Amino acid sequence: RDETGRILAHINGLYTVYSTLFVVDGKGRVVADSKSGASGRIGTLLEGAHIEAALGGRDTQAYSVSEFVASPLYGDRPTYVYCGSILAPDSPRAVGGVAVVFDSEPQFRQMLTEVLPLDDKGAAYPGSSAAFVNARGIVVSSTDDLRRPGTTLDESAIADYRVVARGRSPGYREFKTSDGYRDPITCLVAIPG
Repeated sequence: RDETGRILAHINGLYTVYSTLFVVDGKGRVVADSKSGASGRIGTLLEGAHIEAALGGRDTQAYSVSEFVASPLYGDRPTYVYCGSILAPDSPRAVGGVAVVFDSEPQFRQMLTEVLPLDDKGAAYPGSSAAFVNARGIVVSSTDDLRRPGTTLDESAIADYRVVARGRSPGYREFKTSDGYRDPITCLVAIPG
């Protein structure tokens, strides 16, 4: 268990877009994390369709993803949890899984900050904002503190903006383009009138 935790910590140090990495046994019980046990989850059961899919998996390349909802693995804030199967060398059945918690707040916010329109001085255009919204109208991230992640986007609130640009993400590399995972995200960029 300690060695698994050290490996997870090393991986997490290389991939800082993740908040925490977990290894679970065949029943979904956490046996190691990337925080040297500081997550407080060692011995607890992880539940959800994404965990069940990983534990029922028979392919180490397949993965499952939680809905964008508040997660106890992310301080009860909304995020995505990605899960994969761990297979025994001599068996096609999963003996456990890996759960990866995306550090959604700073990662998505940084992406949005980089698409804000700039004024002539190179600063973000005053009053402009950007947001990621999923197909259910849930705010995934926003540069506007009034549009908190996990809340429903109020479309009427953007009606007063002079320019509103919308674009839907086609995916990232192979993710969400050819692997069967669907969760369309739209980026909205607004400039006040």
